[in-house]
Amino acid sequence: MVETTGGSVTVQTGFLAEDGKVIQMPAIFPTQEYALSQVDELRKIVIAHFTQAAQVGAQVISQINQAANSVPATDLVGPSPDDTIQ
Repeated sequence: MVETTGGSVTVQTGFLAEDGKVIQMPAIFPTQEYALSQVDELRKIVIAHFTQAAQVGAQVISQINQAANSVPATDLVGPSPDDTIQ
């Protein structure tokens, strides 16, 4: 929620902690410049976390592919004309 007060703009946000609790995090921005600098900093943090998540995802995919390539291939050839039914 964003509100205009007498001398500033206030923002009420919530932060989801690792333990699952939501912590109320009010912020007061006395100037537009300060508010936008904080928004830009938050944007950088969010981008860094998505970049890190993408790197971890790529590492996991690489590990899965390496594991799949290290398993010997199974011959899935069907029956031959010489096979008999018992």
